[in-house]
Amino acid sequence: MPELTPDFDRVNIFGLLTPNLGDDFSLLDCFKTLLCTKEVKMCEDYYVKDIYIIDLKNVTLSLISKVSLSTVKKLETCTVKGYNTRIRSIHIVNMPPVAEKLITLIKSAMKKKLSQRLNIHGTDFTELHKQIPKRILPVELGGEAGTIEDNF
Repeated sequence: MPELTPDFDRVNIFGLLTPNLGDDFSLLDCFKTLLCTKEVKMCEDYYVKDIYIIDLKNVTLSLISKVSLSTVKKLETCTVKGYNTRIRSIHIVNMPPVAEKLITLIKSAMKKKLSQRLNIHGTDFTELHKQIPKRILPVELGGEAGTIEDNF
């Protein structure tokens, strides 16, 4: 999101705009895009830590089956060690029941310090609003900063 938190952290929101993904959809390509974005942020942005919000609203069972635990672990290693990313928190919102086991698996593969920063909110954003001011969040997450589409 364009505005920093009071602690000067950058809020990053990830999610699918539509559940209708083609057969050629690649989660690995999404991870590559994430790392390219990280490169740009290193050169162009000034902030203290990252806050990640992962919106699982449009995630389907077929997409979950494409997730490789080893790839997620490599992404964590690359992001945290390679780019020296300082992560304040990770928030998972709009989690469908089919994703619960996947999140549990991913959490078990994460480093303990990082897994303790993982927060699951479902569709109730009350706790999210306690950690991130509403004025910074998009309307889709109960915020006041306009829609996600308007901000990007």
